[in-house]
Parts: sequence; structure tokens; C-alpha cells
Amino acid sequence: MKTIKKFHMTNELVPETGTYICEKGVPKDFREGELFSNCPVNDDHTSWRSANHEHKTGDTVTEAGMYGDPDGELMDLRQGEPFPVCPKTGRNTTWKYVYISN
Repeated sequence: MKTIKKFHMTNELVPETGTYICEKGVPKDFREGELFSNCPVNDDHTSWRSANHEHKTGDTVTEAGMYGDPDGELMDLRQGEPFPVCPKTGRNTTWKYVYISN
């Protein structure tokens, strides 16, 4: 199973096309196979996280952690589990990783 990391660092290969957000909170679009750039704010090395990666009910969790659905329901999911139905409605839904900063 392919594991998706929570954060990617400057000069790592972009795993999938999409919008990513740097440590300073600035979004930037990258294409799969490109290298993550330095921070657009200060040109320092930085970490990048996916801004909009969605998973559907039944997909396999590739990154353990907290996920939220459009109804605001949060669930702590483990790698290898299937994404569940919405706890509130019992219907299929989409899930996004929830980034919690300390």
C-alpha cells in the first residue's frame, strides 16, 4: 500500500498534482513529479501539506490521523482501514485530513 506522508519538504518529489500549503500558510500549485520549492514568503526550506486531497467512503486510509467530513464530523482513522460512512447520516461521504497545529 502506498503511504502518503502528512508533510513534504523542499526538494522532495511531489507525489500527486494539486494545491499544497507551506509552513507560512501560502498555497501553491504543484504537478506530480516536480520538486517542492522553497517557501514563497522567505525563500527558506519549508514543509508542504496537501490543501484539498479528498477520500471517499470505502477508500483505504493511507495516512493515519484525524479526518473530517462536510458535516463537520471528525474521526481518528488508522492506516489500512476503509473510510467510513458519515456518522451523522449513515451515508457515503468525503473525508479530508484535518491538520492540527500545536
